[in-house]
Amino acid sequence: MPSPADTPSRRELLASAASLALLPIAGSPIAGTASVHRRDDDDDEDNAWPESPDAATFTVATIAAAERLAGISFTDAERETIAATIGEQVAMLAARVAAGELPNELAPAMIFRAMPPGRTAEPATPEGDPASLVDSAAPPPGDDESIAFAPVTHLATWLRRGEITSERLTRIHLDRIARFDPTLECMITVTGDRAIEQARAADAAFRAGRDLGPLHGITYGAKDIIDVAGLPATWGAAPFKDRVATTTATVIEKLDAAGAVMLGKTAVGALAY
Repeated sequence: MPSPADTPSRRELLASAASLALLPIAGSPIAGTASVHRRDDDDDEDNAWPESPDAATFTVATIAAAERLAGISFTDAERETIAATIGEQVAMLAARVAAGELPNELAPAMIFRAMPPGRTAEPATPEGDPASLVDSAAPPPGDDESIAFAPVTHLATWLRRGEITSERLTRIHLDRIARFDPTLECMITVTGDRAIEQARAADAAFRAGRDLGPLHGITYGAKDIIDVAGLPATWGAAPFKDRVATTTATVIEKLDAAGAVMLGKTAVGALAY
């Protein structure tokens, strides 16, 4: 088995796969995917373009041949993972190019914001005052299921008013994971001990008068493409089913510092698809 130093990162795998994906669009003979047809004789111009490839076009041999152009090398298992998903991705990209949705002058997206046009997200604490996080939520309901589905604004209020503890909230969600995950299969790794430890630390900070912000004591799940040192991080791909992270992603470090409680790692498609 290759050492961690010899294993490409998920980012390197995706970047390499992306470079391979461009080959069929360019009509590369290495990729062996682009059949060409011409416009009708009565068209003003006689131009050619590649037909959109389908998933069956891409094989392990296709990936292996294209690696030579990209100057990279994958294992057979990694090639199978890429070949199984890259065809659909390339077909979608080719369709967008053919529809004129990706002109050459369009710069790549640098920031992703899932907001409707004309809408902006205001900071949770625009003045930096944690008291602004307390809304007018009614006292918490008596049943755990209602608490589990309550919005974060209500949870944050109940935590700050001392009406629930982070440990109780964490145990509610861990119990639901234990009951429903065998059917839903939404969790790759459950970090129960780590979560309880973080929840107790969050409660202790509240008791000491320290408020770490909007996510203090709030539970969450991290996709299994995000590394946490010492925990499995499989990237949703069979070649990495036994991979254990050696470093912790910055986003997890920031969530830890904000007092959030990680319940575990959630399922994703291969390499996050």
